Amino acid sequence: MGAVVSCIGDALRAIGRAIMAVISAIGRAITAVVNGIVDFLMIIVSCLTCNRVRHQHIGYAKQYTTVNYYHRSITRKPQMRMTSKLLTGNPLRGFLISPNTRAPDLMQGRMRTAVLQNMGSIRRFSHGPTRQRALVSTVIVAELRKANVRCTKSGINALNIAYAGMSSKKAFVHPLDFLQHLDLVTKGPLTINVPKPDAIWYNNLNTRGVRQWRCYDIFKACINCKVYRLWEALYAHSPAFRYLIKQEEAEVQSPPPHYYPLTSSFLWEWMTEMIEEGFVERDDIDALPEPLLQDAVLRSRGADTAAELEEFEEDLELD
Repeated sequence: MGAVVSCIGDALRAIGRAIMAVISAIGRAITAVVNGIVDFLMIIVSCLTCNRVRHQHIGYAKQYTTVNYYHRSITRKPQMRMTSKLLTGNPLRGFLISPNTRAPDLMQGRMRTAVLQNMGSIRRFSHGPTRQRALVSTVIVAELRKANVRCTKSGINALNIAYAGMSSKKAFVHPLDFLQHLDLVTKGPLTINVPKPDAIWYNNLNTRGVRQWRCYDIFKACINCKVYRLWEALYAHSPAFRYLIKQEEAEVQSPPPHYYPLTSSFLWEWMTEMIEEGFVERDDIDALPEPLLQDAVLRSRGADTAAELEEFEEDLELD
């Protein structure tokens, strides 16, 4: 009798588990259908609003190019007076960079988040890069190679993903568009999970148990030196990047109080991300020649008078 009761109990439990499995499967199916409908509606909304938000963001960013950035140290430190003096002359290839100058991040805030979300939603539901679009990442890799800088495996993967939706005709038109696409991979919804052994990003290094950078300012100074080498190498060897570099340098040539540092430009931020995220070979960056020499700076001014050169040398002695 006990065996019969036990068998009946086992049968009832088996039937109960089967019923629960069926109910769970039906629930998952309903959830999948609802999520599919929601995603479809999100795609439609994103398509309708993406261009409007993106154009608003560009206008929002351009407003900062006319903001009067006043650096207080210009009237305090001789080296800053020297920098402002050089900025009033002809454009310099040996551009002096102030590590102390601060400027707002043009890509921060709710507007940037909206742009990344809208562009990312469309990209996730695309059918992959076309032959024309895939050429953009190939062009970037080729232009970097002209400066003897190779992309890492993760870098090539990131470029393929970031610029899959960019037309080859618009790839090297405006630095803001150039940076926005890479931000989708480094900071936006398309962040890739490819291992990046060459990454030298501050947070990555300082979460490995042993702090390799004592402070963030020292880290940024080191990165700026690497970026400046890459900046000058691309200017010298890549016509495509030279076009973008000239745009950025033309916007930062204004003397104070309209001056804002080159390190806040869109293309500078793009090169910074390429180096920090390990998308380019670190050894290639370190092997680039030193671009800034005192005599080269003096020769590049061209229209300097003897008095200006003498005052320039006095500022150097004060330092």
